[in-house]
Amino acid sequence: MTSQASPDIVVYRESTVSRASFWITVTVVGLLMIGVVLWGGFRTPGERTIFWACTLTASAALFVGLCFTQLVVTVTQTRLVLAFGVIRKTFARPSIISTEPTFIRLSDSGGYGVRRGRDRVWYWVSAGGPALKIEVADSKKDRVQAYVFTSSHPERLGNILDVAWRS
Repeated sequence: MTSQASPDIVVYRESTVSRASFWITVTVVGLLMIGVVLWGGFRTPGERTIFWACTLTASAALFVGLCFTQLVVTVTQTRLVLAFGVIRKTFARPSIISTEPTFIRLSDSGGYGVRRGRDRVWYWVSAGGPALKIEVADSKKDRVQAYVFTSSHPERLGNILDVAWRS
């Protein structure tokens, strides 16, 4: 006999979209395409080589651009999930120790996307501005790891996490 587990109900979800990273991606793709065409045309003259080089470059840049233009934060009854496209990080309910509203400067975090700062904090940044800092207990390494991620409503999200985790 099998038992049905209760579904994980979504308590809160928000997404922040970065228009700047989209335009950065478009610019980088354009410059890469020009560079590939010029470099490929001089090294091995042939339309097929240039076509495939451009296609692969554009595909890789498009994939990276799509992954880092929208940060989705989902809070359920049992976990917190941060997602940039296919890149995800899940935190279990008991592992979150504290939450604190903060402010992200792109100079502190090193830019857009998922990065580890000089202060050993993991940044999930889709835009500079309001953010939430969480501290998570890492049982494997026996230490506390900090994460800071972009949020449109960090105070509200912090309260939801505190209520959801402590109840």
